[in-house]
Amino acid sequence: MIIGLIISDKFSQLYSGAKTRQLAGLIFKEMNDTLTVSPKIDKYFKRTKTYIKCLKTESIFSVVSSEANNSNGTRPQMFLLDEVAVQTDFSLWDALKYGQLSVRNPLSISISTAYTVEGNIFKQQCQYLKDVLEGTKENEHVFGLLFELDEEDLNDWDNPELWEKCSPIQMGFPEGRKTLIEECQKAKDLGGSKISEFQSKMLNMWVDDAGASSFVTLDELRKCKMKEDYNWYNREVYVGLDLSLTTDNTAVCFVTYDTTLRKYICKTMCFLPEGMREEKERLEKVPYERYAKQGYCICCDDSSNNKIISYTMVEDYIVEEVQKYNFKVRGIVSDKFNAMATLQNLERRGFEIVIQEQSSTKICGGVKRLHEVILEEKFVYEFNPLLELNMYNAMKNYDRFNNMYIDKKKSTGRIDIIDAIINCMCRFVEDEIEERSVYETRDILVF
Repeated sequence: MIIGLIISDKFSQLYSGAKTRQLAGLIFKEMNDTLTVSPKIDKYFKRTKTYIKCLKTESIFSVVSSEANNSNGTRPQMFLLDEVAVQTDFSLWDALKYGQLSVRNPLSISISTAYTVEGNIFKQQCQYLKDVLEGTKENEHVFGLLFELDEEDLNDWDNPELWEKCSPIQMGFPEGRKTLIEECQKAKDLGGSKISEFQSKMLNMWVDDAGASSFVTLDELRKCKMKEDYNWYNREVYVGLDLSLTTDNTAVCFVTYDTTLRKYICKTMCFLPEGMREEKERLEKVPYERYAKQGYCICCDDSSNNKIISYTMVEDYIVEEVQKYNFKVRGIVSDKFNAMATLQNLERRGFEIVIQEQSSTKICGGVKRLHEVILEEKFVYEFNPLLELNMYNAMKNYDRFNNMYIDKKKSTGRIDIIDAIINCMCRFVEDEIEERSVYETRDILVF
């Protein structure tokens, strides 16, 4: 801002702004401190309690804030909004931006770390810059410098080897690196809101406030990761399906209850159209091509149309897995949405089909069961990074009857694998209800 005062047009207005007076005054204080220790520059400025004036250009710098509501009527050649991520609307930004309409060479700057504030404008600004960078939007007059983890890194947010992407200055010297590692461990030890605070403030991750709405945390899920190969042969399983729109992801899972371990065991697979893979990688920031080579997903490359899901490939995959492990399939569980033709085909191939309604009252039992068994570590999953990413994207909500259901944290996130698993868990819950009902309605002989 000091340089801005020096090079600005005569009689220009420059501002720093923030949500509160205190935040807005931080830039003002730093400028004052800089001039105090720079006497060769300071002689060209006049400083008061409310403004800093460059004597060469007659330009003035002062402070505005949402709290003070003093931004209307301004005509800034340059303004800087600090900690923009605490702003939940564009009122301050717009007041300053529209004030620049008749100004030559206007410049506007946003600075912030990520925050846990829902719906903040900085997140929207960052997404716009990404769209420009990726070519989905055109604007030759913006420049963005964004430091954050890639989408594929979010599962490993606590890996210090990745932190140079999101905290390059702190990781650039030994003491900074040591401090970050110590703060990360402290956050993990304390859990809850401390993890969210570390992720947002130190790693520039967009997280939900205090992690309160997360279905489960990745740390909680990873305690359930399978540590050694599991013998799937001859197991009784439910097959869960989440059949999407033809251009979106489709998920298949196999879930069994191991009576010896007293745990639910799960393996998963994701399907997507090969013709949409590059676009999905760009929008979702997920390396589907690499995951397909590693066996975590299948890219459907139908010769007639590779931009849609091949449901024949989905059906064949289920049949092949059943034959490979000699599964005893108790039922294929799916919503009716986009699924009837596939379910009819599978029924003709000898499988029992179970339609699982998706209203919150119908699935709450399965959602609650999955939530409980993960927290109690009675759930075991074969590693699949897409399952972990799905779980990261899942947040819990409640309807007006206090029934728990899951939703996506963001529009581009995927939770299809979680939906497929919940379908299976609903059946396990229903089986227990039916079993109890049998014993309640018939005589029991006691010897």
